[in-house]
Amino acid sequence: MAAYGALASLMHTLHQIEHHPLPPIYLDKEQLESLTKNITFLQEFLETYPLTANSEERYRFESRIAGAAYMAEDIVESHVVDQIQDGNYGENIISVEFYRGLQRAIEDLDLIKKEAMEMKVKMGVRPQLQRNSSMAAAASSTVKNTGMVGFDDVLLEILDKLTGGKPECQIISIVGMGGIGKTTLARNTYMHPYIKEHFDICAWVTISQEFDAQRILKEVLRGAKLDIADSSEKNENEIGGDVSHKHLFGRRYLIIMDDMWSIEAWNKIKFFFPDCNNGSRIIVTTRLSHLARQLPNSCGIDMKFLDEDKSWDLFSEIVFEEEGCSPELEEIGKNIVRSCGGLPLSIVVIGGILASSGFEREYWEHIEENLNSILMNSENNEQCSKILEMSYNHLPVHLKPCFLYLGVYIEDDQIIVPGLVKLWTAEGFIKAVSEKTLEEVGEEYVKDLVDRNLIFVNNRHRVGIPQDTHSQRCLFIFEVEDSVQHALLSMPLARSLICRFGLLPSPHHRLLRIFYAELPFFECRYLENQLVNLRYVFVGNIPRNPISASPLHLLWNLQTLIIKGKFDEEGFTAPVEFWNMAYLRHVIVKTYLYLSDPPSLNLNREDEIVLANLQTLTNVRNFKCGQEVVKRIPNVKKLTVNVIELDVGCSDFDLSNLDQLHKLESFVCRCDFPVNIIFPHSLKKLSLDIAYYRNWEDMLEKIGSLPLLQKLIFRNGCFRTQTWETVEGQFPNLKVLKLRRCGNLSCWTSESSHFPRLERLVLDQLDLLNEIPSGIGEIQTLQSIVLKFCSQSLVISAKRMQEEQEELYGDEVALQVRVKLSPQAYEAMRDLAAPNFELHT
Repeated sequence: MAAYGALASLMHTLHQIEHHPLPPIYLDKEQLESLTKNITFLQEFLETYPLTANSEERYRFESRIAGAAYMAEDIVESHVVDQIQDGNYGENIISVEFYRGLQRAIEDLDLIKKEAMEMKVKMGVRPQLQRNSSMAAAASSTVKNTGMVGFDDVLLEILDKLTGGKPECQIISIVGMGGIGKTTLARNTYMHPYIKEHFDICAWVTISQEFDAQRILKEVLRGAKLDIADSSEKNENEIGGDVSHKHLFGRRYLIIMDDMWSIEAWNKIKFFFPDCNNGSRIIVTTRLSHLARQLPNSCGIDMKFLDEDKSWDLFSEIVFEEEGCSPELEEIGKNIVRSCGGLPLSIVVIGGILASSGFEREYWEHIEENLNSILMNSENNEQCSKILEMSYNHLPVHLKPCFLYLGVYIEDDQIIVPGLVKLWTAEGFIKAVSEKTLEEVGEEYVKDLVDRNLIFVNNRHRVGIPQDTHSQRCLFIFEVEDSVQHALLSMPLARSLICRFGLLPSPHHRLLRIFYAELPFFECRYLENQLVNLRYVFVGNIPRNPISASPLHLLWNLQTLIIKGKFDEEGFTAPVEFWNMAYLRHVIVKTYLYLSDPPSLNLNREDEIVLANLQTLTNVRNFKCGQEVVKRIPNVKKLTVNVIELDVGCSDFDLSNLDQLHKLESFVCRCDFPVNIIFPHSLKKLSLDIAYYRNWEDMLEKIGSLPLLQKLIFRNGCFRTQTWETVEGQFPNLKVLKLRRCGNLSCWTSESSHFPRLERLVLDQLDLLNEIPSGIGEIQTLQSIVLKFCSQSLVISAKRMQEEQEELYGDEVALQVRVKLSPQAYEAMRDLAAPNFELHT
């Protein structure tokens, strides 16, 4: 991993320097050519002759490659920082010290390249055991639908315990070692249609080793699809009271608590789960048998190892699907499965490897031989780790650094894919592919890892302080200690600093490229002068006074800027030099972002900069959509605009040039006054909140013609005729429609063919609308309707629609309706509640 990742990062750095328009960083052409040739050769060598298990000599060789690449990158990036800080850059500006240092690194890589050439001669030309990413992804796409092969009888047993037996609330514990399939069994139970029908509320929460009662209770609310917006300021007992009395009391509920490690976790939250003698159930998964015995009023299910027949069935479904195993591979395959010892995790992971093998006998024999050697005399838990290690060793080299980088996440953290891809991009792990953005390639990397069944968390790793800190390049911190802050001073080569609290890096971190911390931005102003190499910055807690970030442009390589804040604060002001930051990809500001007018753009001049990489630009206040702006951001995909009348006159603001943004997919506009908008046909998501606009009928007619639109959110709309009448041919791909506070809408006429693909309808605070069009209920793709504080007659029309759906299609595929009412309206309508028709206050 380190070798290929280091080479990819160095190549990315050289590419950025070579193609960056400002400031011009000079490198000797001969040195640049030598470096590029060495990197390219060694990358191809690692791709062609991948590392296999138990190859100590190869491990050492790859460590040498990584060391040489890191040394070269340290020298190059230090040179960049020196030139930018001194303002002394341009043609032929290079120090003797830098030239000699880089030459030594090149000579080291030359020696390594020669050794690699000799290794190639010794190994000879042979078929690759490693498959390329596209083939692996295609072949391994069969891995995911494994269901509960081998545990069908256990699933039936737990379904019986959940839906039968005594009426009092019971706990069902699922006990077994790591990798035995506890969570998979619980997940299949949770998703079973019969369970969804039997229980009024179902929620899934993960407990883990370090539990937080408040988080768990919020997860119950979220998992049950209940509103948690009003719980942000409440303490643990207040949230628990809401869970117990407002949401669970009187309802039959199922709560699944995955991965419990101590009885203290249960004792902390048990008071919030009422026993109403209505058949409610709680499932607990745990590795600890003694913990299961401590749970009150409980019955247990012990997960056993699979026998040989069931092991082979699971393996066959993963690897072959319905095609069956060829006689040539069957004996080898059964030997491999036998070595897994009946552990489902081992079988699934090994199956993920072999599903991408192309079914070559040589490759299967290679797996069989190495699997036997690494599992001999292993304990069961160690076996999981060994098999995961083997699966890692057989990853394509470009995926290895990406997989190991997942260590930045705490156990059971939800991994947000776009955020992960941004970090991979900043690290230089993602290889550019023609016709694709780095984000698209990164998402393919994620899919490949998922398809290979490799995104599993085995053990929780806490960050300690290593003995040799000087050469540490990545530091992930989850607890603040004096020793950690002191250790930062001895890590001048660190490239990544990710911490979950406010921690200032040392000014010596001149090469830092990723900085993530809950830190007030005004405390980070020196970053702009000292840490010019940053590519990814996440900071928070903006002060109330606007910030002038005039040195921001010195972050010449910045790709992602994320700033947290609140909308009642005045925001962040970017300098005019913002328009020269050519490598910006994502600017995500959680408060207001003020942009200066760009300098006049002359596309005939070579020194003019277009922000061609910019894809995300959020919460721009008083966005000026003139020709100069749209030409600067031609490839933006996500844009959020806030227009405040106090800051700009109505005549000064216009969005008629928006249609020139041909890549725009998501547009959010909040405006204090009517505005002229022309929408690009590329839009997939549109959210509008425009005050005092009284011709929504005309606006919706324009929006309905957008061919790719999938999600439409309409707030504060005012209909001139109080009527909305849709027509044939509109909204051809719309899946989600949300209308909120369209207070004067009293009549809506529509047919099913007007929204042919609608899946979800949300109506919020529509006081005058009395009925949902009957044609909406005839849409075959419609799955759910949500009503919030609407008229009682509208609720009754939704109930009638839902009952008609049940008569036509039955309970299992019936329309799901969720209604939120005021306490008074809830009391008047509570008798309407049913499994597929939920009422909440």
